[in-house]
Amino acid sequence: MASENQLLFAETLAPNTTPQTVHEVRFERPCLVRAFRVVCEGEFPHSEISFEGRTAPTALTLELFGCRHGAKAGLCTALLAEPHRRQNLTAPSAIYALGEAAASTPIDYLVIR
Repeated sequence: MASENQLLFAETLAPNTTPQTVHEVRFERPCLVRAFRVVCEGEFPHSEISFEGRTAPTALTLELFGCRHGAKAGLCTALLAEPHRRQNLTAPSAIYALGEAAASTPIDYLVIR
């Protein structure tokens, strides 16, 4: 089995302009998403890549949905019991673990809203 804390996705996403705005991520093969992190402005969270955080210190609401993509795939299910809300983003950012059911279900399609 792969490393417990393997980085699967690092990207700067533009702010949502409407509640229906979504960002879609496809993984090459099914994986377990166990946690997420919103990286603050000017923060370099991973020593092996040159990714710099660009999340401004403003209020943020985030929802995550996932599923297995394909003809027999059902609808995406929520990976968080309720939307993640941050009122103040300051470095250092924190890692937020998903619930046990979400973290133990392999997905290859992730929707961030």
